[in-house]
Amino acid sequence: MAEQRKDLGRQLAGWRAAAGMTQAQLAKRICYSRSTLANAETGRDMSIRGFWCDADEVVGANGVLFPLGQDGVRHPV
Repeated sequence: MAEQRKDLGRQLAGWRAAAGMTQAQLAKRICYSRSTLANAETGRDMSIRGFWCDADEVVGANGVLFPLGQDGVRHPV
């Protein structure tokens, strides 16, 4: 599980960088602290559903970070 969190965090960092955003910029856009975002990017904090859904949308990951499940609800990977 810890390795999955780290992988997801690396994906978030990659999408954020591709979007041309700093941690502070993305954190502000999704209404979380920069430290929460930094912890998520290193796999130390998985935060809540809203964090991943909002981050996915803002960086344009198109559901990669928070895909739509079979039940029609978005679930973090």
